[in-house]
Amino acid sequence: MYGIILAAGIGLRLKQEIKINCKSLIEINGQKLIEFSLNNLIDINVEKIIIVVGEDGELIKNAIGYKYKDVPIIYVLQPTPKGIVNAIIQSIPFVEGNDIALSLSDEMFIDCKAKEMLDFFKNSENAFVCGVTEESREAEIKKNYTIDVGEDNFIKRCIEKPKEILSFFKGTGFCLFRYEALEFLIKYNDEEKNAPVDLCDWINSLISIKKTGRYFIVAKEEVNINFFADYKYALSLFG
Repeated sequence: MYGIILAAGIGLRLKQEIKINCKSLIEINGQKLIEFSLNNLIDINVEKIIIVVGEDGELIKNAIGYKYKDVPIIYVLQPTPKGIVNAIIQSIPFVEGNDIALSLSDEMFIDCKAKEMLDFFKNSENAFVCGVTEESREAEIKKNYTIDVGEDNFIKRCIEKPKEILSFFKGTGFCLFRYEALEFLIKYNDEEKNAPVDLCDWINSLISIKKTGRYFIVAKEEVNINFFADYKYALSLFG
């Protein structure tokens, strides 16, 4: 399995509030934000890590280097910010037919169960497994994505920034995909038709062609850092 970290976002909303050069490199509890994702991938023994970067790419390369805890890192450029799916497509030529663990560079977890989620994935025949957290705050769910669920953890539908709450599961960027899900992107991605674009588009497209996926409660809590309030909240979790 390879890891893919999406780090091409410019973090404009956060940069407008605090003076930072690169959102992925802000420090929380003594480590860089992107290191939370790197360590989750190390925990599940990925063979290689692909980091998709944008205009802050050189800063990330200089800070992280080309190895992290002896795992090699490849950097792939997303020339223009065209969304999650476009970022993933840039990395596919370097995946070499492997299943992937997808992660976001601006996301951190409390009590992450990455290893358990990988075991769940390996013991299933599903095309993908989405990491979620249980969230009681509706506003937090509405800022992210949620899932409409069936029996036995199956995902019926994925909804980006839902207006109505279908479940109290908040979707995260930590998801596991078999290579067949990437092959689908190669075959069906059409930027002119604008589909699929985001993570939910991709998941719903897979479901539409009978590729099954399930959810796994991957952590006690997830924080996606987009605004200064998110950053302050993340700091508060460590006292």
